[in-house]
Amino acid sequence: MQECVLDVDGRELKLGDWVRVISVPLSIQGIHQESLDAFSKAVGLTFQIEEILDDDSLCLDLDSKIDGGTIWIEPYCVRRFRRYKCFSKKFQRQLDFLADVSSSQLVIEFKLFFKSEEALDAFDSKMIEEGFKYEFEHWFFVCPEERKITGSIGVEESNPYAKTILEEAKKEMQKNDQLVSATFSEIEKREDYIP
Repeated sequence: MQECVLDVDGRELKLGDWVRVISVPLSIQGIHQESLDAFSKAVGLTFQIEEILDDDSLCLDLDSKIDGGTIWIEPYCVRRFRRYKCFSKKFQRQLDFLADVSSSQLVIEFKLFFKSEEALDAFDSKMIEEGFKYEFEHWFFVCPEERKITGSIGVEESNPYAKTILEEAKKEMQKNDQLVSATFSEIEKREDYIP
């Protein structure tokens, strides 16, 4: 993360700041309709920054105002609305909870290319509905135009089978006969992995 994350007006953003979503990034083109809807509903509303990720994207929980889950948005898509002198008790409890649940994870990143958009959709559904029958955290980004899924899988390092689970998930992904190519990172330890 940079020393200073700036909003669209060049003002510094910090954890806990309230920001107004003023636009959506072009990078959301091609994502699921539910995600598109969440971004479009968020425009014009204010949300509190719950986390600032390493790539400087902001984590905003939409559920306080709309039913949209959580989005990660670039800082140039928001304008700082207000800053608290101190966190509210509710927000501090949220931060404490997140600190308690975050632990070291073993993580593998992947990039998958498919023969057709239908194969991509089938694989995407399998990840969501079945979770490959393993207990892990994951995030992924689907890009239908390129027939590509990029993402990562993380397993708590304290799990004695963490490496095995990641290797099995990797094998499971490679089994798909509609796969054109697949690349995987080495398994690495991360302290701040939150899918």
